[in-house]
Amino acid sequence: MRAAACADVVARYLDALGTAGPARDALEQRLHARAGVGADDRALFVALHAALADEDADPDNPARASVAARMALAAHPQVPPPPAPGEGKGWLPT
Repeated sequence: MRAAACADVVARYLDALGTAGPARDALEQRLHARAGVGADDRALFVALHAALADEDADPDNPARASVAARMALAAHPQVPPPPAPGEGKGWLPT
């Protein structure tokens, strides 16, 4: 994916989360600081989820790190349930 197209996908993802204003600016700064210059689409999405979670994200499953953050940004925010036994922060039992 070209850098511009990937950046557009990230922008639309942040739009869908309802991020705006100074909070979005700060999130984008954290995202780009984590991704670095010339990041490919995969690295950019790992950085996106790491920035949302404010912690490192597993490159094989980056969305897992940001579950709690994305729930908090949802249109109808909900407090995430506590982690299942043996699971880490932000994990939802299924």
